Amino acid sequence: DRGGGRGGGGEGEGGARDGGGEKHGWFSSSLDEEEEDDKEVDWLHEGGEGSYPYLFPKETIAAIQNATRGEEDLKKHWNFCQPYGVYCTENNTVYVSDHGDNRIRRITKDLQYTTIAGQWKEKGHRDGEASNALFNKPRGIGMDETAGFLYVADTFNNAIRKIDLHRNMVDTLQLDNYACGAVGSLTEDDLSDLEEEKGPKQWLLVHPTGITVAPDSSLFVTDAFSSVVRKISPDRKVSIFAGKLGESGSQDGKGSKARFSQPQGIYYHSSDDLLYVTDAATGLIKTITPTAQVTTLAGDSSLSSCSSSSSFGSSRDGARQLATFRLPAAVTVSHDGIVYVAEAGANQIRRIFQNGTVGTLPGQRVKYGRKVRGLYSVVNVTSPMGIAVDPAGNVLALDTASGWVRRFYGGA
Repeated sequence: DRGGGRGGGGEGEGGARDGGGEKHGWFSSSLDEEEEDDKEVDWLHEGGEGSYPYLFPKETIAAIQNATRGEEDLKKHWNFCQPYGVYCTENNTVYVSDHGDNRIRRITKDLQYTTIAGQWKEKGHRDGEASNALFNKPRGIGMDETAGFLYVADTFNNAIRKIDLHRNMVDTLQLDNYACGAVGSLTEDDLSDLEEEKGPKQWLLVHPTGITVAPDSSLFVTDAFSSVVRKISPDRKVSIFAGKLGESGSQDGKGSKARFSQPQGIYYHSSDDLLYVTDAATGLIKTITPTAQVTTLAGDSSLSSCSSSSSFGSSRDGARQLATFRLPAAVTVSHDGIVYVAEAGANQIRRIFQNGTVGTLPGQRVKYGRKVRGLYSVVNVTSPMGIAVDPAGNVLALDTASGWVRRFYGGA
């Protein structure tokens, strides 16, 4: 499989080592609601101060901002700040886009942390050596296993970046019929100016959010601002694969007949040759065939309206046509065909089974301890924006607002 979940090998060895998972005791805190005896969670990363914009009162934020140099070093090397995209390879190497810190991180199977591209807290748009490259709020990531390329949706640069994991180099994709938007959020007036200056709006990649890689090395990108799914062919031509520019909605159909509203996560699943897409504003999970036929897989389409708050306010299990999702952000598929959805608006992980029912991951259980002890506890996953499945079938979920990467054992 390729895309936002797991794939095959191909990663390089570049980047400076940041550290290992066994040294995270410095971040022990009372942020979670578990009992003290349950603190030894088997995490890939347990954060702390990296999440201060969301979890701490103003006084604590001020204290952190005035931290000593030693504490700053710890935050720099250990913390995630709003992890957003996640990809797990066949050999259990995990890549994470650190949206808040403008970095791309790697976590090896023995929990060693590496920043492979970008610089801590520095935003910008600079190609070249990975250690010197700059990103601006990166979100989705996908991987071409064979070539060893990691692709990043560099959201606030309105660009797609390629990290060559063998050469440790970062490039911005140069697309034949493509005009890169201005850095930062774009208004309709901005778009009009860009259209005058650089060409038709359909060739502008605006606010790319999710990205996945197909077997022929085509890239599929969710363009949340424009509410379309774009295709970047191997010869680097951009087209609107599904949806219609400037028109939001929820209806199914083929190609431009279909409608999306703020599509976010996208994942290519090789077993069924389908793209899976989370449509955040409508609360629907959709599939797209190679011929661009869009079909609603799960979610109550009768509640899905871009102008209605109904789809934002509910999260209900049951038959897939009647289930509801609150701001679904990311999607992946396991080997046995279970679709996992990171439901950011409801702070939980949902599952769509092959029998057509939708359920919530039971108790959001996390197994604690480095050694199996059989101890479980309920854990909150706050605003999860990324999800993947590891080679053993365990679910990796990004606890985005808290700055953690969680592993849910035996996800099914």
